Amino acid sequence: MPATSRWQGRWTSRRSDRNSEGRNELGVYRLNCELTMDKYPNFAALKAAEKRDVDYRVREVRQCSNVAIIAPHGGGIEPGTSEIAEEVASTQFSYYSFEGLDGSRPHRDLHITSTSFDEPTGCALVTESDLVVAIHGRSDSGDPHTISVGGLDDLLANEICKSLKKSGFIMERGHGHLAGKSPENICNRSRIEAGVQIELPRTLRESFLDDKERLASFCDAIRVAILADKRAKTP
Repeated sequence: MPATSRWQGRWTSRRSDRNSEGRNELGVYRLNCELTMDKYPNFAALKAAEKRDVDYRVREVRQCSNVAIIAPHGGGIEPGTSEIAEEVASTQFSYYSFEGLDGSRPHRDLHITSTSFDEPTGCALVTESDLVVAIHGRSDSGDPHTISVGGLDDLLANEICKSLKKSGFIMERGHGHLAGKSPENICNRSRIEAGVQIELPRTLRESFLDDKERLASFCDAIRVAILADKRAKTP
């Protein structure tokens, strides 16, 4: 399904927000050369202090598919990731996002690192799915174009890399803090105990807002790779 304008209003107000997204898998951020931890270690702590549908919201659309596309740091946490994940999922795959509703808040406020992410709705969808692709956002860090593809599902990750390259995107296999290799990473808690983590630089995500054809090309490349996987089941 081609990208639409339905998400433009939701994301535009957050484009100027430059909260850091340079985290590692332990939830540590480097802000102005200082180390900062996520505010909450898990969802229970976040839920006790924040108000649902005011500070955050949970969105889920289930399809008759064993594939889930998730954005665990959506909304104002890693801007654009919810909308991109939704476009990838389209009407073929199940979709989930955990969204911060105030893009002006520091990134760490509602970010639960992937290895500790335990929001029940998202966890249930992941554990009931065979193929999981998690859409994340990273800071540019001097490289505003390269897409990092990590996770433990090497078969699907390699196919996604091939498909992205064929569509003209710059990509690499995830390494270091973007490798997504921890078994505790939310993307790797599927039925096959493996998944894919895609990290998109901030500038690239923002470019998708203005270039719908480019967004559609990215989403189509991910879908082509998933549908080529014999393990995938769709409506």
